Amino acid sequence: MRNIYLITHTEALHHMQGLGGGWYDTPLTEKGKAQAAKIAKAFQNETKLTGILLYSSDLKRAKETADEFSKVFDSTVIIDNNLREMNFGEYGGKTKEWYDKHIVPPPKDGNRLDHRNFNGAETRRECGIRANVFIE
Repeated sequence: MRNIYLITHTEALHHMQGLGGGWYDTPLTEKGKAQAAKIAKAFQNETKLTGILLYSSDLKRAKETADEFSKVFDSTVIIDNNLREMNFGEYGGKTKEWYDKHIVPPPKDGNRLDHRNFNGAETRRECGIRANVFIE
């Protein structure tokens, strides 16, 4: 049996700036780097694993989180852009005020799987297909 553990990135610059994320590429904050190191050490203490396969998206915040795990687990990080979080299109890097003015609400009755919240955004289906490419 194979175990797959999912770790999300820790505190990133856009969080502190109050900006939308998605494919908006920001690095971890110093606090985020410390959080990632702490989580990696706790996870290694719990699992006792070393030399595990580590995969990360190519976004700075995810890669920097994975790098902290690679130090603790003595592993190499394999980058795959299919692991990126959902693309929010024009909302990436914008404020909550911008979000409130520009979001296209999902249909109340209908196809939410193919709905785009913003111009240039990924649909849930597209994000799922991309994730499935990685899994396969």
